[in-house]
Amino acid sequence: MSNAFGKIMEIFLFAILVFLMPLQYEAQKQDGIIQNYVLQETAYLVDSAANLGYLNRNMVEIYEKKLFRTGYSYDIVFTVHKQKILLSDDTEESTVTQREDYEYVDNYVIWEALYGENGEFKMKQGDFLSIQVSSRGKTYYEQIRSFFLMRSMKNSGIFVQYGGMIKDETS
Repeated sequence: MSNAFGKIMEIFLFAILVFLMPLQYEAQKQDGIIQNYVLQETAYLVDSAANLGYLNRNMVEIYEKKLFRTGYSYDIVFTVHKQKILLSDDTEESTVTQREDYEYVDNYVIWEALYGENGEFKMKQGDFLSIQVSSRGKTYYEQIRSFFLMRSMKNSGIFVQYGGMIKDETS
C-alpha cells in the first residue's frame, strides 16, 4: 500500500507528458501560424494604402473579416505621421533651406474619418502609415501555459506592427 501514492503520481505525470505537452507544442505552433497570417494581412493593407494614398472603410472591413477568421478578436491601432515640409529663409545668404517635420495623427481621428461621412482617410506622398494589432484575449497556448505555470502571462499572444511610406502611385 505504501507504493500506491507513487503509482498515482506516476500515472499523473505520464498523462501530462503524453497528452498535455504535445498539446502545448501544437498550440504554440498554431499561434505562430496565426501571427504570420495577421502579419501578412496587415502588410497587404498597409502596402495597398501606401500605393493608393488613402484608406477607406471597405478596405478596413475586409481586413477585419480576414482577421476574424483566425478565431480571435483584436485591437487595431492606426497611426499616421503626416509629413510637413518647412521652409526657412536665410536672409544673409539669400538661400532657402528645407527641412521635414512630422505631425502625428492618432487612432481616433483615423477611425472617425473611416466611419464618417465619406468613409475615407486620405494621405499624401511622404506620410507614414503604421498599423499595430494585438489579440484581446488569451490564445490557446497562453491558456495551456498558464495552466502549467499556475499564473497568467502579461504579454499578448498575437502582436504585429507594420508600417510603410505613402507613395500615392494613383496620380
